[in-house]
Amino acid sequence: MDEFDFIDEQPQRRRRRRGSSGLLWNILSTLFLLATFCIGGVSALIFQGAYNPFPAGATSTLVPTLGLPTARPSNTPAPPPSPTPTFLNVATDTPTVEPPTATPITPTEEVTVTSDGPPTETTEPGSGNGQYVLQPGNPAYLESVIFDHLTALQCDFLGVAGQALNNEGAPVVGLQVRVTGNLAGTPLDLLSITGSAQDYGPGGYEIKIADAPIESNGTVFLQLLDVAGAPLSDVIVFDTKSECTQNLILMNFSQN
Repeated sequence: MDEFDFIDEQPQRRRRRRGSSGLLWNILSTLFLLATFCIGGVSALIFQGAYNPFPAGATSTLVPTLGLPTARPSNTPAPPPSPTPTFLNVATDTPTVEPPTATPITPTEEVTVTSDGPPTETTEPGSGNGQYVLQPGNPAYLESVIFDHLTALQCDFLGVAGQALNNEGAPVVGLQVRVTGNLAGTPLDLLSITGSAQDYGPGGYEIKIADAPIESNGTVFLQLLDVAGAPLSDVIVFDTKSECTQNLILMNFSQN
């Protein structure tokens, strides 16, 4: 084979290859056109109402819905429920407080304390119980008429009198002289102050016990006290007489 013949053979092979590929593309194009026509025809039928893919009597199929997963029981105990607070109705009204009414205090009558026996001796700090004693010869029973201020009473008097002197013999004024006990069933609680009856001396005292002489034995008592009521002498028990000549009992005190 000469060179000229080889060159003419190659263009023929190329034309054969081009012819086979062109046939394939023609077939594919035809199929695409047919598919396009079919789709267009179906669309036209649907638009005109001639073909309905969902007829009236067709039953729709429900799509199952996935539910939420069910919680599995756990071994961990559930927390206790929180307590529900209970609200109490609290009264908000402010109470009205009435001012207290003053109650008048009625003074009570003074009560005289009497005793059927000797008064109990009380000793207070500094009282000096027993500082004063009766002078020798006392008590002395006298007739009251020997004193001018008692002369007019004659026998209508029964009492005790005297005075208090310090350890230098000077009169002491302002001491209390108390008579207690009972006389013929009548309670006694009588008081006098030294210096109040100077017919018996500057430090004299006098206590009227009854309006007439009455006899008694060991039921009448006398004691000397200081201004605060603390005892300065022992309790002295004395008798009274029923005679008019002995209706005044004299008791003088001297300081120890």
